Amino acid sequence: VIIEASDIDDMMSFLAKNCRWAIDPPVKHGITLDPNDDNIATLAIDVGVHYLVTLDNDYAPMLQGDYLVKVVKPSEFIQILRVVSWVS
Repeated sequence: VIIEASDIDDMMSFLAKNCRWAIDPPVKHGITLDPNDDNIATLAIDVGVHYLVTLDNDYAPMLQGDYLVKVVKPSEFIQILRVVSWVS
């Protein structure tokens, strides 16, 4: 996926308008294959994010769990952002 330089400002503005800050909740262990990733997975689940964007395969167990968080690669997320119109 290629991002044009002219699209970066639109993408960043969209993300800034649609994000929020959160305090780290107590870590739930065993969510991912790497215990060092469980804190990120716990936060994503706790705050109810729609997407967790990563190239890390250690989040694979989340794909089979009963989690509402969808784990996607950056290229997939860029396509999703294009669909929700951060760029035309």
